[in-house]
Parts: sequence; structure tokens; C-alpha cells
Amino acid sequence: MLNFLGMMTFGEFINFGPERKTGILAIMPEKNIFNSLWGLIRHTAAVFMSPLTPLYVKVLLAAGLLYILSPYDLIPEWLPIIGIMDDFALAALLIAWTSRFRTGENSG
Repeated sequence: MLNFLGMMTFGEFINFGPERKTGILAIMPEKNIFNSLWGLIRHTAAVFMSPLTPLYVKVLLAAGLLYILSPYDLIPEWLPIIGIMDDFALAALLIAWTSRFRTGENSG
């Protein structure tokens, strides 16, 4: 179920249910954390490149990537730990958000 912003609830995102076929776990390989992360990054890139993806999603992904790579941040990088955490948090949010979108390859 989606809320008014079109986003999943936390329980749906993690999917604690007995049938783990939806949410972020549907596209995550269960081998190890690095394979899972790489799979999520590849899925995010596939969503960005897919012609089925709405334009606003592509614009938000591009803006988020530009923010992450930009030297100008809300929290400066030279602050220990928290300086880089805003970039990691935004990357995690973008990757998690794109996990609910389907590309032509996995639209089954």
C-alpha cells in the first residue's frame, strides 16, 4: 500500500511477511551484503535508463546524484562522520525509493 506521496510504508519496504516477494527484498539477491548492494545499484541504474520510468523520477535521481557528487553540501564534508553521512543517507534513500519501480526486465 502506498501513502499519499506514492511511497511504501516501512513494513512494506522491509517486508516482514512470510512471503518475501515484494518490497526491496524482491530484487535483493540473498548471497551477501555486497551482492545485494550491487544488485540494488544496478536496479537503480536500470530504472533511470528505462523508458517506462516517469520523467520526475529521472529528474530526482539525477538531482540526487548531482548533490552527492557536488562539493557543496548541506553538511560540509570536512565535519567528521556527519559530513559524509548526509551523502550516504541520500544515496540510500534514492536506492530504496527506486526499488519500488519496475523496469521492462522485471515487470512480471
